[in-house]
Amino acid sequence: MLVYYGIRHYGPVDRIEGLGEVRTRFFHIWFVPLIPLGSMFVTQQLDDGVSDLKIGLSLKSVLVAWSRTAFVLSLLGLVGFGLITVIDALIATEGLVEAVQKTGDPMKVSQRTLMATAKSYGGLGASVCGVLFSGLSFWGIGRVFRDARGARKAELMDMFGMAPGLEDPVGD
Repeated sequence: MLVYYGIRHYGPVDRIEGLGEVRTRFFHIWFVPLIPLGSMFVTQQLDDGVSDLKIGLSLKSVLVAWSRTAFVLSLLGLVGFGLITVIDALIATEGLVEAVQKTGDPMKVSQRTLMATAKSYGGLGASVCGVLFSGLSFWGIGRVFRDARGARKAELMDMFGMAPGLEDPVGD
């Protein structure tokens, strides 16, 4: 079995428009970031890697990378669970239809059949809600921590000998 592993950049945070963003290098297996190796301010994406300036390990970048990975893995699991519950709901619905046809009266269907159908649709609803939550959380984590603000922006710009201009206030 082939195992894909290596070192990649994950967890983009603290972006400064026109300059770059902070990312952390991770040892990964199958694109799952496992061990953080150091953070850097990436100024340019090149064909053979990135142009970067080393900074101290960014805990924010590490947490963003790990949390976004957790949301992707949970999303995949919930999609699998959702597919199983769709099949279960179809089978339960078929059983309910057969029970109604057999008795001739929907009010005479057994409580067990009704509960099995309700349980199947409840699982389907839960998986749909979970998929939506994971997807929105993945997007939201990236959005909330994307741009550098305030003191962090000033700190990063100071590291590179720059100062924010009048059109680019630090206190935004």
